[in-house]
Amino acid sequence: MRSPGANLAEDDANMTRLPVLAAVCMAYALLDYLGYNLTRHDARLLRRYRAAQAAMQVALTAAAWLLASAATAIAFNMIWWTFGEDILYYAFAAMFNPGGRWESRGNFRRYVLGNQCTWAFWTPIGLLRGMDRTKRIAGSTLIAQAGASLRESQYFSPSAPLDG
Repeated sequence: MRSPGANLAEDDANMTRLPVLAAVCMAYALLDYLGYNLTRHDARLLRRYRAAQAAMQVALTAAAWLLASAATAIAFNMIWWTFGEDILYYAFAAMFNPGGRWESRGNFRRYVLGNQCTWAFWTPIGLLRGMDRTKRIAGSTLIAQAGASLRESQYFSPSAPLDG
């Protein structure tokens, strides 16, 4: 255990990393919400969007690393991999609530909490279940997985060996 004030520089670095992590997470989820909803009704556009989405994730990872630390970049990707970004996506859907053909308020409850999620096959739980795109993953499982990621992320360990 550290003594109080033992490493003020480390504490200052942690105060810098949290806003950067929040910014890249919010940016990714917002761009995903906009990009997916603008392209999801056209298979050709959706494929292009998915390629752009991967590039966006690489760019945001690099930004997190350069602006904060390697641990921040890893934390962002852990949050993405464990469904945390999807939860933020649905928060934007609820906040904007445009209706029509866009994801809106109530979709998180309907699809995730309603245990209808088959698209999280790429998360750790999905991998353990064989990446089967037809198997539903319970919403409570996805939320627990995302919460565990936040707790175990290198970012939230002030003395993490990956600090950059």
